[in-house]
Amino acid sequence: MKLVMNGSEIEVPEDFTKLSGFLFDYVKDYIGSISDPEEAKKKMEESIPISDDRFSILHVQTIRKFLELLKENEPEDYENSKEIIEKNLKKEKIEELPEWAFGFFESIEKDTLFTTMNCANYLLIKSFFMYSTKYVADKTVGMDVREMRNFLNEDFDFSNEDIEAFKAEESWKLLMIENGLIPAEEGDSSSDE
Repeated sequence: MKLVMNGSEIEVPEDFTKLSGFLFDYVKDYIGSISDPEEAKKKMEESIPISDDRFSILHVQTIRKFLELLKENEPEDYENSKEIIEKNLKKEKIEELPEWAFGFFESIEKDTLFTTMNCANYLLIKSFFMYSTKYVADKTVGMDVREMRNFLNEDFDFSNEDIEAFKAEESWKLLMIENGLIPAEEGDSSSDE
């Protein structure tokens, strides 16, 4: 089976289709509805267009490499991932990220990782998505709000008017000081009295 993304084509192994809810459903519902085996085989050889322009072959290759490492390092989890897709089960939460997975995600440039996570979510590849979100969650532990926003490429979405309104309310002001959003002296209303 082949995927077409942004005009480029990539071959995906049969296992990949069993680990992707999107491709599994495509094969089951579309290909499975064809009664002629020869016609079904031809359809399996056709390319499936992926319409989201954010994704490229690089993202699918990254997911494939992860799935190879998962199969090599966590064969039971790899096989369970197929069953989860096939039976539409909920994936168990990952309590601790294995060293091999941490090293894998650590080697990927942050923006590429986030786009690959979106690609895995689009293709419904639960194992990649679960491991990668655990990695991101672990990376944000101990970060303050500004560091987290920076790490996650999130803009500060409050206007100056919003900030001034928050400063006027004591509870919000304290929360903003605690999280490093405003300096303590800015929130100090007792100065100059």
